[in-house]
Amino acid sequence: MQFAFLAFILYILPATAVNLKYLDPVKLQTKTSAEVQKQAALEIISKYLNNVDVYISPVLFVNNKDVFVLRTVNGQLHIRASTGVAAVWGFNYYLKKYCKSQIAWQVQHLNIPNPLPEVEETVIANDRFRYYQNVCTASYSFVWWQVPDWTNHVEWMALNGINLALAPIAQEAAWASIYKKLGMTDDEISEHFTGPAFLSWLRMGNVHGWGGPLFQSWHNGQMQIQSNVVDQMFRLGMVPIFPAFNGHVPKAFERIFPNATFYTVSTWNKFNDDYCCNLFLSPFDPQFKIIGKMFLKKVTEGVGTSNIYTADPFNEIKVEPWSTSLVQETAKAIFTTLTEHDENAVWQAALEIISKYLNNVDVYISPVLFVNNKDVFVLRTVNGQLHIRASTGVAAVWGFNYYLKKYCKSQIAWQVQHLNIPNPLPEVEETVIANDRFRYYQNVCTASYSFVWWQVPDWTNHVEWMALNGINLALAPIAQEAAWASIYKKLGMTDDEISEHFTGPAFLSWLRMGNVHGWGGPLFQSWHNGQMQIQSNVVDQMFRLGMVPIFPAFNGHVPKAFERIFPNATFYTVSTWNKFNDDYCCNLFLSPFDPQFKIIGKMFLKKVTEGVGTSNIYTADPFNEIKVEPWSTSLVQETAKAIFTTLTEHDENAVWVLQNWMFVHNPLLWPLNRVQYFLTSVPLGRMLILDLQSEQWPQYDLYRMYYGQPFIWCMLHNFGGTLGMFGSIHTINNDVYETRKRINSTMIGIGLTPEGINQNYVVYDLMLESAWRETPVQDLNKWVADYAERRYGCNSTAAAWRYLFKSVYDFNGLNKIRGKYVVTRRPSFKIRPWAWYKSDDLFNALKNFVFSATSDCTDGFEHDLVDVTRQALQYRADQLYLEVLNDRYTNTWTFNASINRFLDVMVDMENILASNADFTVTKWLSDATKWAANVSESYVYELNARNQITLWGPNGEITDYACKQWAEVFRYYYRPRWTTFLEIAMDAKLRNETFDERSAQRAVRTSVEEAFQRVEILSIPSQNARDAALYIYEKWAYISDLEDLPMNIIPRDPEGKTTLADVDDEADGSLSNTPSVVMLHSTTPT
Repeated sequence: MQFAFLAFILYILPATAVNLKYLDPVKLQTKTSAEVQKQAALEIISKYLNNVDVYISPVLFVNNKDVFVLRTVNGQLHIRASTGVAAVWGFNYYLKKYCKSQIAWQVQHLNIPNPLPEVEETVIANDRFRYYQNVCTASYSFVWWQVPDWTNHVEWMALNGINLALAPIAQEAAWASIYKKLGMTDDEISEHFTGPAFLSWLRMGNVHGWGGPLFQSWHNGQMQIQSNVVDQMFRLGMVPIFPAFNGHVPKAFERIFPNATFYTVSTWNKFNDDYCCNLFLSPFDPQFKIIGKMFLKKVTEGVGTSNIYTADPFNEIKVEPWSTSLVQETAKAIFTTLTEHDENAVWQAALEIISKYLNNVDVYISPVLFVNNKDVFVLRTVNGQLHIRASTGVAAVWGFNYYLKKYCKSQIAWQVQHLNIPNPLPEVEETVIANDRFRYYQNVCTASYSFVWWQVPDWTNHVEWMALNGINLALAPIAQEAAWASIYKKLGMTDDEISEHFTGPAFLSWLRMGNVHGWGGPLFQSWHNGQMQIQSNVVDQMFRLGMVPIFPAFNGHVPKAFERIFPNATFYTVSTWNKFNDDYCCNLFLSPFDPQFKIIGKMFLKKVTEGVGTSNIYTADPFNEIKVEPWSTSLVQETAKAIFTTLTEHDENAVWVLQNWMFVHNPLLWPLNRVQYFLTSVPLGRMLILDLQSEQWPQYDLYRMYYGQPFIWCMLHNFGGTLGMFGSIHTINNDVYETRKRINSTMIGIGLTPEGINQNYVVYDLMLESAWRETPVQDLNKWVADYAERRYGCNSTAAAWRYLFKSVYDFNGLNKIRGKYVVTRRPSFKIRPWAWYKSDDLFNALKNFVFSATSDCTDGFEHDLVDVTRQALQYRADQLYLEVLNDRYTNTWTFNASINRFLDVMVDMENILASNADFTVTKWLSDATKWAANVSESYVYELNARNQITLWGPNGEITDYACKQWAEVFRYYYRPRWTTFLEIAMDAKLRNETFDERSAQRAVRTSVEEAFQRVEILSIPSQNARDAALYIYEKWAYISDLEDLPMNIIPRDPEGKTTLADVDDEADGSLSNTPSVVMLHSTTPT
């Protein structure tokens, strides 16, 4: 992985390549066809037994690990395997276990009975790779081998499952050719090369000349070995490792390159100057990459490459002048040389995505294209082919999507996709430079509200979407609880204590931040295994694309069992979060002064980066929506120091990513001086702040550009993954650009930080374009017309979208928008619905959608038609609810009529939602239960899925925070609870009794809300969306007796800095008359 120090603001540059150690074995080991691998495997097996049937298929891989299946059928051994290596390995496994035989290095004992022993067994490798060899083995053991010796040894390797090994490459033959080309004399070459027995140390720069020269006959023999053995390895599905240039060059290079910079190499094992030492070419010198690529080209000539290379620049030596800068720049130079030679190592991941949509594309990746540490892509059509030149894999895919959007009027979105790629391709010649270093993505809650039930294919597709939109910095899906489970056991927690601590999957975000524990648990081993598989695959995918995955770090929160395990440690109490009782709230907070803080923190960092590497960027949120007692400036300052010290003692280049939400959430706990002490406890440039809700509550001015720490301007937009058309298009179209251009701005990126996705895609699409647009969009109506055409393939909905941009997407207030509307709220007569737009504009948008429903409008059109219809009905429901309130005090007949009309609109909402799968609960629940290995696990997962979107807690602590306007939720939850509530109200009226709202809500809780956690949910028959929308428009567009909702918008106040706590202000149904918002306060000034 390639990362670098930045001079001032941030230490980490965007990753530009993949760590080859973690390349997918399925891809590496299937460069040769299954049939070729089968033949190679049979050549070996048939030397010992003819009565064997072999079948090879990469489909048999399990989690990127080799598999072999052994079975005897009618006296014949059948081997089914993922690769040729795995088949031969399986055969040897059979010989050892069932035939008591051995094929070793120097001895062999075979005892194969007739008939063959019966077998039916499947073996899955524990790891991706079985590596073999030391760089010295070539000299101490293999030096005099010829082709037959190597052939036999590769067979032994296959018999033992070796699938990753150093290839026997004729390196000196390659260098001899290069040295001559560069101008070295024959004498200089002879004096440089050692004899065969000492070549390993020549290659690593330890010695030269001793035992030489090398004769041409030697070179010829080595080239013959290379040709035969590399081919044999490839045919078996092995991954041969090729040598790369490590910086060591002959002394004659000082004569050939008089202007180049060379460093001296320390004496190795007392060898004198006759034989020690070579020169080391400066990694800053341009000749480094030139010579390196010459060598790579030569050693792979005629044999191909596996895309994996080895280079040891500092083996048992010291180069003068020795420094961290030298070793860092050497690593960069070696890796850049590799990637510029082997484009496949860099652009393969990008091309895998691009080729899903268009094959006629040429891609070239080079970090040289970076401009001021910002990504660049260059688009050009040449003879009908699209050429993309880019600084990273991400930038290349981003450039491709830019081309699709701008030149092909296409869109690849979260839930819909419209592709219209003309033939021939539209002409293009354009260069785009990113405005900022980073395009960040995700909120810590998104993992629970949107990604929780995803498996590897879902993640793979989403990372592709991220790349298409230029995202280069994102939270990595790390199996944190699997890591903690291992650590907790090691520290002495019992299985019961661990089970009682972990929440269920749907609530892990808040376990991690110390808000709750236990609710919805336990976590099963099948869950941990699945998350580790996601981690392995997705982190690798991100690295390969050049993304920077952000890893989790220890934030101080620990289980209650730690009081027993560490009786002498200091723990602090954590405040109650959202009314959760002691059964589920709260954990302990380990004192940052306690030595265990760093010990445990480093254990966690080691575990979460094990096997996947690190990007050097980590996230930790120690005080998310909580208060730790005793609370003080000293506590928060020392916590910041402890977290950062833990990071840097594990990784000296660590950068800490922090959400600013703890400051926004409760400003009374965070006066300005406390925030300043907290942020400046970390060196400037080593903390990256996410200004989480910049579109509504920006904090960078209040905290003076975070007192010098870099920050990312983020659009949060969505809470809880709720539905409801909403956006602040004018704010994001202006404020991003204004903040970026300020003279003293420390803004270094833009970000998307929604708690949930799959809603209001238009807002995110506009926000993402601020990453490359030089100025705000001048005509938003024209922009959204183009957006609609890209999305639907027709241009007849422009008027509809103008109305939407005039209404639902034109919010510019400070009210809390949480996606809670009357239909999704807990029933009450105290709700006061409001709006920020006129109903006429919304229904005019619906009218244009309904009457634009031609066959030309495809793909995303029906999704949006359903969404706009849902929004219109949602508005009507709010209006009809106010009618119910008014008619409650009239006669029984009128009150009943108002109730029926209000419930009727909910029936129509249910029907229109059922017409599109994106608005049903089916996938949410089925994805949850797919994780289950048995019935009891299925129960836990489905309870998690149902509870999160309704009660959110055992006692409805955050009821409806993550509400979903899905068809079945209307049928089995929203409509029944309003029906029950209103029936109780009507019954009280008929009996002339006083209506007791709290008692009615308790009845709703037991009969509907709690019952929903277990009720059988049946799918709802789907209607034609276009017909249903037309029917609904005709039915509800014109209602003569309804007034528009009050427009109770809290205007923006330049002095208003933040909000009060985002608590559940509706839990008891006692809502104030304030329009769904909390009171506003400025942050405490001192």
